[in-house]
Amino acid sequence: LIELIHGYKKGLHLFVLVKNLAGGSIHQASDRGNYEIFIEAIGRKKVPALLAVTACENEQPMADWGKRNKEHFDKEGLLFKKIVSGSCVMEGPLADVELVKEGREQMKKDLWDAIDDYILLNPVNVSEREGMKEILRNVLNTLLRLFPNLGGLLWTSDRMKAIFQGAGYPLKEARRLASHLQKPK
Repeated sequence: LIELIHGYKKGLHLFVLVKNLAGGSIHQASDRGNYEIFIEAIGRKKVPALLAVTACENEQPMADWGKRNKEHFDKEGLLFKKIVSGSCVMEGPLADVELVKEGREQMKKDLWDAIDDYILLNPVNVSEREGMKEILRNVLNTLLRLFPNLGGLLWTSDRMKAIFQGAGYPLKEARRLASHLQKPK
C-alpha cells in the first residue's frame, strides 16, 4: 500500500471504485473501508470519485440502478460524484443475451462520460512529503479501526517504525510517524 501511494508522484485525477452487486448488500463493510482508505485517507476528499456497479443484470433498466440507489450511499456518507451501473458480462451463457449486451455497452458509455465529466485536469498531489505523512497515518489508522485484530499483528513501535523505514523514511522520522498513530483499543 505504501508503494502504491508513493506511485502517485504526479498526482491523482479521479478515483473509480468498482462494486459487484452480486457480492451482497449495497453497504458492506468493504464499501465503507474502500471509501475511507482511498477517498478519505489517500485522496483527502479532494479527488473526485465515481462508483461503477456491475452485475445489475436482474435490474431493469440496468443503467438506472445507480440513480435509484445513490441516496442510500449518500446517507451512509459514501459521496460519489456519480454512480454508473450495468453489466460487465463478457463470457458465459449471459454474454450473448441482447439485454446484457445492451447493458454492457450502456455502462461503458456512461462510465466514459462520467470520467470525462469529473476527471481533474490538474491532479491533486498526494505524495509530497508532508502530505505523505498524513496519508500514511490516516490509512494505517483507518485499517486499525476497520480491522481491530490487525492491531495485534502490526502494533508494536518496532513494527510500525519498520513499516515507515521500508517506505524510505529515516529512522528518526519513522519513530516520529509511528508515535502519531492511534493505538488499537
